[in-house]
Amino acid sequence: GLAPLKYAEADACDLAGVLHEVCGFDTSLLCGPQATRDAIEQAVTRCGSGDTFLFFFAGHGQLVKGQYHLHPVDGRAGGLRAIPFEFFAREWQGDFGYEKVLAVIDACRNEAVGLRGQRGVSSADSRDIVTVTQGRRWVEVLYGCSEGQVSYEEDTLGHGVFTHALLRALREKRDYLDTDVLAGATADYMEEWSRADEDGRWQVAHRYHVPSLKRRLVLAGGKADLSGFVAGRSEEEQKAPVVRVSEEALRVRPTRFVRERSSNWSQEDWQQLLL
Repeated sequence: GLAPLKYAEADACDLAGVLHEVCGFDTSLLCGPQATRDAIEQAVTRCGSGDTFLFFFAGHGQLVKGQYHLHPVDGRAGGLRAIPFEFFAREWQGDFGYEKVLAVIDACRNEAVGLRGQRGVSSADSRDIVTVTQGRRWVEVLYGCSEGQVSYEEDTLGHGVFTHALLRALREKRDYLDTDVLAGATADYMEEWSRADEDGRWQVAHRYHVPSLKRRLVLAGGKADLSGFVAGRSEEEQKAPVVRVSEEALRVRPTRFVRERSSNWSQEDWQQLLL
């Protein structure tokens, strides 16, 4: 089966509060037994209309028959009741009521089964996620780790490492906050934790979007009608994948940087770049 998670519910609850406080989001929260597949899908399809819709999921992911899925609370190992990422692509790039979408996902992207202390996925991964960003609507995805990595939970933080960094970025960069600032600050704070971690754990956020010099998704300190936040939570986990195309990678470094990642770069190429 899928391993229980300690802090996914705290991640969702605290993020909902901070998004309301800092960004003015009207939030809808699904936690624990409420976060079923049916409830999450209905929240997405019946969310109304507005400027910016933010979807947050803390839980488990899994590659099922070559497609990436998120596990709701009633999801089971093997993909039963899991939500295919294709569902989100269809909704957000179809007749959706919001002009812009930001999806924030805290789940593993490694082959291992059952740890979010490890939350799981494999590196077949970015294809389905990138598909969500490609279409007529502005959609960005900020993922809590990169291909092949674990998304850790940390007892001293009382949160997942990624979500804790995200919360800190939202609070500390509130004077002006767009998704460039949010992704960069989150990466910096994750690197800070990784460098101090005595067990040598390393986690790097990954951002998927279609870069544009003319458009910017502003969350705070600018004009935007922000609403439609949904937090999904899963009780359990297994392995999972996400996939790729033209992605932008946030690699955790002393000074943050954002680079275009070529699809033919190997893990070794990035290791050398980081040294």
